[in-house]
Order: sequence, then C-alpha cells, then structure tokens
Amino acid sequence: MHLLVQRLGLDRLINDRLGLLKVHLPYHESDRVLNIAFNLLAGGTRDEHLEPPRNDEGYLDALGARRIPDPTTAEDFCRRFDAGHITAL
Repeated sequence: MHLLVQRLGLDRLINDRLGLLKVHLPYHESDRVLNIAFNLLAGGTRDEHLEPPRNDEGYLDALGARRIPDPTTAEDFCRRFDAGHITAL
C-alpha cells in the first residue's frame, strides 16, 4: 500500500492540499494521515493501536520510516480538522 501511495503521489497531494500545519517538523500532513490509514489497514481500530507499530521494526522498515507519530500527536492532528479540511482530504 505504501508503494502505491508513493507511485500515485498521494503523499504529495495530501501535503499540498491539506495545509493544516505551519511547521512540518518532524512530520508532514501526509505522514499523519497515512499513519492513521495504514494502522487501520493493519487492523487497528482505536487511537491506542497507533502505539505498538511505533516499536515494530518490520512495520517501520516497510514504510521506510525511522519513526511514526504517536497516538497523542495523531489525536492533536485530528482535532485541527474542520469541514473544509475533510473536503480537501
């Protein structure tokens, strides 16, 4: 799924169109959105399920990531959305 996202340029589109963050350190909008989406694909159903993959070397390697956002970061990110952001996404 990660390779498909990259080939389609979905990560770049999310970053270009969403515009929720003023500073992109250490994560961009696409990192946060895709972290939640990939977690759902891996069977996660709650924000607490975002934590175990953060320590799963195989999961991180599959994404080509050294780290991924923690549950608190994901929750804060989701609170920033309004109807316009959801439409853009």
